[in-house]
Amino acid sequence: MDITEKIWWIAIEGKSEGPFSYLELERDERLTPKTPVWKEGFENWKKINEVDELKDIFRKDAPEEIE
Repeated sequence: MDITEKIWWIAIEGKSEGPFSYLELERDERLTPKTPVWKEGFENWKKINEVDELKDIFRKDAPEEIE
């Protein structure tokens, strides 16, 4: 997975925003494990904690920013 590729859309307060990269999602303080996300190929919106590629966003030891 390319963590800088902008492929993710989120729904915040009923409005879709994006696209965002994994790194941008990781830094977005508005997100919760239940925030709806979508990317091309998804049939429907899913909660972040239901998407294998995004589950690590809420781990305490998630990777830091890569410089």
